[in-house]
Amino acid sequence: MNAHLLGWQESLDQAALGRIARIAGDDVLSVSGADRYQIPEGMDHIHWIAASGVNLTRARIVTPSLESRRMLLDVVPRQDAGNNFSLPSAEVMKLPRPIKLRALEDIEAQTAEDGATTQMQALALIGPAQLPDMPSGDLLAMRALGTTTLTAFEWTTVDVTLEYELPVGTYELVGFVPSSADVIAARALFQGGGYRPGVIGVDGAEDVAQAFGAEYFKGMMWYAMGKFTHQTVPQFQFFSGSADTAEVVMMYYIKTSDSVS
Repeated sequence: MNAHLLGWQESLDQAALGRIARIAGDDVLSVSGADRYQIPEGMDHIHWIAASGVNLTRARIVTPSLESRRMLLDVVPRQDAGNNFSLPSAEVMKLPRPIKLRALEDIEAQTAEDGATTQMQALALIGPAQLPDMPSGDLLAMRALGTTTLTAFEWTTVDVTLEYELPVGTYELVGFVPSSADVIAARALFQGGGYRPGVIGVDGAEDVAQAFGAEYFKGMMWYAMGKFTHQTVPQFQFFSGSADTAEVVMMYYIKTSDSVS
């Protein structure tokens, strides 16, 4: 098992904490109503959380097991000045150790704001207690480009074209940096389906978006995210605040075999 990025978003006028809806386009996990996911077996730990919104005042991740332990998992820090996370240092709650949940329980996000109707979103990476280590081998990198028109505030699947063809073999994705004009987050989608590990995005023109600090992605990648071959390059799902038409993904991966397994 690797990891799966959960997301919620909604435009609401709510001064007190209240539920927000699941991001459309997630067909992997079982769901409950419009705003809850069910935690799968073996994926019962939270590794990092984040929330953003122009007038966001509070954000919280809620499950029955957290409540039974009298645990209020407020998202701190959070981005309250916009939908996108800041350069060079993103407002993400990176946990020093994962928080235990209970398998098969529901998980939801609650937010509050102090403006009129406001767009708000929350993210949570779930997975096993220990994310799988990167395999041995040389760390490789590749720039990949997409030209898909994104649907604002939904997961949109993007096919990417690598700058160079990969040699024949099997590879493990261990990290990626997604950028587009208004990206908020992105997930990797591997052939055959399965869980979709993700990271927050860096928005803006490519030269501006990549001017992030060294700590930006610390705690969000550098683990075994999923396997692919030279013929089955992952797709990526972008969550953006606008209908972007150009996407860039810096992929980091390790070759694990010269054959296709």
